[in-house]
Amino acid sequence: MKITDVRQQNRKALYMILHLDSLKKEYAFAMNNMSFLGAQNLDGMPHGTGVGNPTQQKAMRLTDMETNKSWIMAIEAMEETLNEKQKAFLAIRRKAEQIAEVRRVKGRPSWIAYVQSAYNEWYLTRFGTAICISKDTLQVWQTKIVDKTVRLAIYYGCFPV
Repeated sequence: MKITDVRQQNRKALYMILHLDSLKKEYAFAMNNMSFLGAQNLDGMPHGTGVGNPTQQKAMRLTDMETNKSWIMAIEAMEETLNEKQKAFLAIRRKAEQIAEVRRVKGRPSWIAYVQSAYNEWYLTRFGTAICISKDTLQVWQTKIVDKTVRLAIYYGCFPV
């Protein structure tokens, strides 16, 4: 992906934003299992069917870990800029993504109806007033969050130059 491919950057950023929890778990797992970075004990016996370069594989794992770390930092920096309503929207949007993945829902924005309902319920509970958020408003909010994240991701070096 080129640094100028805006559409791909937005897709990647949205995916990373919505899957931050799994990204953190993957990073924590890799950090806790640093043993794969140690020396290998080779006894002269074949240990698999594939031909590979253990040093290269370790370097690739380290690169993946660093990329994940950069994404986590970029997304957390973006979240620090959000106000309470935006944070609630993002939490509900992430929940909608999890539900869509469990149900294997594909296609155009299946998340909107869920987020409208859940956000309106949250708002009523939090502020005591009923509101109705439009589809366009939700998409604008998501776009703004993605735009901030892309700028921070570029700063943190998440996209190759």
